[in-house]
Amino acid sequence: MLSAANREFQILDGRNDGVEPSIKFPGFDNASLSSSYKAGTVLFTEGQDVRGVFLVRTGNVKLSVSSAQGRVIVLRVARPGDWVGLSSVLKNHPYESSAETISQSQLTFLSLSSFTAAMAQNPDFNQIVMAALNRDLSETIELIRMVLLSKSAEEKLARLLIKWCEDSGVQEPSGIRITHNFTQHQIAEMISVSRETVTRLLSDFSKRGIVTLESDSLLISSRDLLSAMLSCKERVDR
Repeated sequence: MLSAANREFQILDGRNDGVEPSIKFPGFDNASLSSSYKAGTVLFTEGQDVRGVFLVRTGNVKLSVSSAQGRVIVLRVARPGDWVGLSSVLKNHPYESSAETISQSQLTFLSLSSFTAAMAQNPDFNQIVMAALNRDLSETIELIRMVLLSKSAEEKLARLLIKWCEDSGVQEPSGIRITHNFTQHQIAEMISVSRETVTRLLSDFSKRGIVTLESDSLLISSRDLLSAMLSCKERVDR
């Protein structure tokens, strides 16, 4: 049976469903604050002094970087159970990206001082942080593979849809359903192409019977056809 302290920290480990909206850290009073944020709320911006970290309880948060010319690249989309701003807090360094909610979200904020104290006093918390960093690294590698190694916009979108199938897809008799609330503009930022390109590709995939487009979801009718769009070497390796 878990101790009280372990139960308190377990809710931070991974992407657990049904967790309580607040977190208690042994030895701390009011260490964290949970709040509801509407879609489009900017949590912090690239280069801003670090204040603390956010834990996503519900909803999604977009992490992105931008150029002086206004080009935006989405580094990842944080989902329930993910930390936002983790690497900056660990280094006590300005935020390396901007964070914005892309749906109604429930987030828990932990200040820099409380986070540092928790790291110093609880080994379980350190393990949780390391697991989160490992997930961040894996997603960064996937981003590099998707954006830099893909040979075409078609392959970029195929990789993204396959990732969604693996992360949150639900198997149905007619295919894999992906529930999402991303706009085509947001999808375009995720794979570094124009919105018009995403519109064209989704229409093409639909005509070819690969996906069925619905208001709040996609039904992937043939994941094999998506996989066939990847480079031959990767299809063998993976």
